[in-house]
Amino acid sequence: MAEKVIAFDHLNARLRPGGTVFGSTLVQGGVQRNPAARMLMALYNRKGIFCNEADSLDSLRSALAERYETFHITSIGCAALFTAQQPK
Repeated sequence: MAEKVIAFDHLNARLRPGGTVFGSTLVQGGVQRNPAARMLMALYNRKGIFCNEADSLDSLRSALAERYETFHITSIGCAALFTAQQPK
């Protein structure tokens, strides 16, 4: 996930005071995945459609904590939805 979170740094350069960064991502670690999700994620990673084999809820949490004073993550299955405010 390290190469992906650089996007936050680019967004912060354009974020207005009081603005919110938000988004979602599919993670593999730290979440429950049913057999269909595991199979599809493996297939999509193998084909190069996804590149999230090493992505986890903890790595997202760390990236947000490193860059923002305030953030929130909600996970729904393997989807992680996040908001973040107040860049550090």
